[in-house]
Amino acid sequence: MGGANLTADQAAETTMYTSCEACPMCSGVIVYSGLGRVVYALSTPQVDELKGGSVPKPMRGTAVLPQADRRIRVEGPFLSEEAAAPHAGYWVSE
Repeated sequence: MGGANLTADQAAETTMYTSCEACPMCSGVIVYSGLGRVVYALSTPQVDELKGGSVPKPMRGTAVLPQADRRIRVEGPFLSEEAAAPHAGYWVSE
């Protein structure tokens, strides 16, 4: 992970851009990496909808981040229509 090469101050000033809202496990890594900001395109409910609502109760990683020992800015969803395009047809079972 590139974050291993950052100082604590550099990590705190770094923004991670991602196509989907982080899951709880990824959010844990975000906390431990020291990143200061996360921007995502699709929310967990939006991804679940693209998957046909197949997850009974999708876990939202952004619920983990506010419990970190420091503030991590989380912004999203953004550009959802564009971000959903690669998912079109992928989650459809045949």
